[in-house]
Amino acid sequence: MSAEAVTRVNICLHSEQQLVARNTKPKPLPVTIVSGFLGSGKTSLLRHILSNRRNLNIAFAVSDFAVINVDELLVTQNHIFSNESDSKVYAFPAGTKAAPALKDIVFSALYPDVHYNCRNCDYLIVETSGTADPTALIVAVQEKFGKMTHARLDTVVVVVDAEALTHFMDSNYEILIKQLQCADAILLNKVDLIQDSTQVRNVVLEHAPNARVYETKFCNVYLPHILDIHPSERASDTVSHEQVTLRWNIGSVDSFGEIQNQKARMGNQIQTAGKFQSISNEQVEPIHLSSLRDWIQSCLPPGTLRIKGIVYIAEDPVHRYVLQLSGKQRVHVENCGRWVSTPKSQLTVIAARDAVSWDEETHLQQMKSTLTKTPNVTQHDREICSTYFENDGRLHKYQMSDNVVQFRLQCPKHLSPDLLRHQHQIDLNQVNIDFVHDLNANGCLLLYQTVQSLDEEHRVVIMAPINSKRSDWSIIDDRASHVLVDLIRRLSTCQCNF
Repeated sequence: MSAEAVTRVNICLHSEQQLVARNTKPKPLPVTIVSGFLGSGKTSLLRHILSNRRNLNIAFAVSDFAVINVDELLVTQNHIFSNESDSKVYAFPAGTKAAPALKDIVFSALYPDVHYNCRNCDYLIVETSGTADPTALIVAVQEKFGKMTHARLDTVVVVVDAEALTHFMDSNYEILIKQLQCADAILLNKVDLIQDSTQVRNVVLEHAPNARVYETKFCNVYLPHILDIHPSERASDTVSHEQVTLRWNIGSVDSFGEIQNQKARMGNQIQTAGKFQSISNEQVEPIHLSSLRDWIQSCLPPGTLRIKGIVYIAEDPVHRYVLQLSGKQRVHVENCGRWVSTPKSQLTVIAARDAVSWDEETHLQQMKSTLTKTPNVTQHDREICSTYFENDGRLHKYQMSDNVVQFRLQCPKHLSPDLLRHQHQIDLNQVNIDFVHDLNANGCLLLYQTVQSLDEEHRVVIMAPINSKRSDWSIIDDRASHVLVDLIRRLSTCQCNF
């Protein structure tokens, strides 16, 4: 066949494909609703979906109870998003305006270009506020008219903090129960923080007997468990001379199920619990690490359930840190790389409202005054800090500045990092990052950053306030022993000499 004939055939095939596409009824846009109480890990799930979306173009709709939509910031400023990314994030309000706003978002996801009526979104993931009953949003997605005509409810996923669930249930948070009752799938998150999940599973079974339950850590779940997708049977679903990476295919299931509570169809407003209140603070001046520690350890409003936000640290102004507090006052801080925008701190506190003690203006003023204060580091503090590192061979001190000390957890000297990495697959940088997470979960507030050592290797070092409390040093001492003992158990006796 001549080149001219091949070209003619290709043109005809292309025209036929366009004709078929115009006359084919478009598949409804699958919508998955992600719900869960404060600090359960909903944003972690969104990031996990982003990291593993493969060929899917996914839009995210993010709601937040607070004035500053921190969840939107945490998702949009994640390193996964780039200028070339096909994913898009929409923000919508909590409260009574949530359902109408979501309908507009669904329409935008379906028809991003109204003039050409084209659709480039494969999936819409909706994250609700942690203090919201998702029932009204579920009902809105199930509408079969108007802007929702070409959308379908896929799954209602509820993320549960396994460590804090029984504590929250004892506090009689009705919103948590309503969230569980709506669930098609439940992620029992943070199971690594509890010894036995039986009690938690029983609570879930009581309120969501028909839901699928998956135990997770950091919401790492196989996506077909929660989305209507499946792996492609072939490396590529299209004719191509190029190698194609793994792909997801979207299923044709109309819905995993209709909401059982038919009375909910009578309402058109999403319900946000009146038991909750929030304060938010935005600050362009950098925050000293010791001031942030003092605020978290001593100055939080009574009944604080959740803190989340982005922090601009004075002792490390180059890097952007994400701070979260959830569950049983467990702090988690993550170094998210260099700032790509103008540095500033944006923090939100969500608390259980107490009509007697809650004073928004007072709590906000205390928050601002604590986070803007200058550290008071005495010579006595410096001497205690220096002595601590001189007497502890497990911790190598890198340097001490005006307000912070940088150090690193190290193994016995005869065990080189190369030996650990190549023979035992143990990365000391990751060990130190995990060490920081462990310390913060036990009541400290430390940061980690990557520095270049004299041998030109990039090493993770830990940053702590010089004026850390004695209780903090005790926690560091105890957890260092725990981490090293656990590490040594992973090594063969003949090489570690223990």
